[in-house]
Amino acid sequence: MNQLKVFVSSTCYDLKQIRKDLQEFISVQGHQPIMSEFDSFPVDPNDDTVANCIRNVESADLFVLVIGGRYGYVLENGKSITNMEYIYARKKGIPVFVYIYRDVITGLGLYKDNPDGNFKSLVDNNKVFDFVNEVRTVNQQWCYDFDHAQDIASNLKIRFSHLFSDALAIRSRMHSDERDELWRVISRKATAIVIQKDNAYELRFFQQVLRDELAKFQAERYDQQYNVILGYAHKIKSCRETNDFLGKSFHDIIVIVQSAGNIMNVAFKHFWGEQGIPSDLYGLYYVANRLSKVYEEMMLWSNKIRGTDVPEYFETAKSLAADYNKETLENIWNFPNQMQEAIDQAEMEKRGEEVTRIKIDLMFESNQELIDKFMQEISRLTIFFRTNPHLWD
Repeated sequence: MNQLKVFVSSTCYDLKQIRKDLQEFISVQGHQPIMSEFDSFPVDPNDDTVANCIRNVESADLFVLVIGGRYGYVLENGKSITNMEYIYARKKGIPVFVYIYRDVITGLGLYKDNPDGNFKSLVDNNKVFDFVNEVRTVNQQWCYDFDHAQDIASNLKIRFSHLFSDALAIRSRMHSDERDELWRVISRKATAIVIQKDNAYELRFFQQVLRDELAKFQAERYDQQYNVILGYAHKIKSCRETNDFLGKSFHDIIVIVQSAGNIMNVAFKHFWGEQGIPSDLYGLYYVANRLSKVYEEMMLWSNKIRGTDVPEYFETAKSLAADYNKETLENIWNFPNQMQEAIDQAEMEKRGEEVTRIKIDLMFESNQELIDKFMQEISRLTIFFRTNPHLWD
């Protein structure tokens, strides 16, 4: 069984003994301490100090932040390595436990009253107070004070016990669900929503899963925004073949859009439970996964048209065709945000314990003005080739 990896973040020189005591405590508990001053700390010689620290935070299961009187080496961005490790741990979403030297907490009140004062007897850099304020006030992180390493160890022992208890509860809930496959394919955030079962959790779950699935195509979204064509470039020489190509392409996109409609109008309704009946969560995941696949196919369709070299007569028509589903793509991409806004609004308007009905529409539509321009261009080309039939082939 893999050991729990506990990353301990702090300045080293002023907290050397505390770090040594924590290393022994974590090891005795059966966990693996990740601490930069010990040989067990994995280091890639090709990376700098910050990159190595961040990579080890990435592999950690828990993050313990200890703030003493030293801020540490200040990087070009004005933050210390310890500060950067903390920021990354929060972004990763792993449990973070914060311990602040009691004298620093006492000095924080004095610093707020006199930010230009001299506090060298407490800290080597007033940025320590700014860091503590960021952790406690801005991020609203739960913090504990300490005088000795034993204070931290005693508290961590309790925290580890709570985590173990929570993990057992989560494991019990997950194994009681017949959809074991679901837990293997959804994100931590989506899993947390299902376990907590807060108000409107099924809609929150669908919103989160759809956001997660669409995020997989962020690079392709950028490709489309910046006209980056990868793997679709080919040339059509004749006007007849170009006309056939555009015709087939529109048939393909109509099928894709119809599939999108089936996903939301048929599949979603099927998996979304009637009032009082739980929804099929794996079915909702399926809907989110397929809708994101539709999003991908629509982008591939547009890129295929953009990457096709056609006779100059058809350049305008090709450009207009490539933007045919641009509006639908934006609607799908923004749908999770639209759902979040609707949920938040419903929460604000709820009466007692009941949430007002949430209505959200996803429109699969194209820009009518663009369609009109495309049809006008096709009409122009039809007249042009009637009078110039020799250019058709």
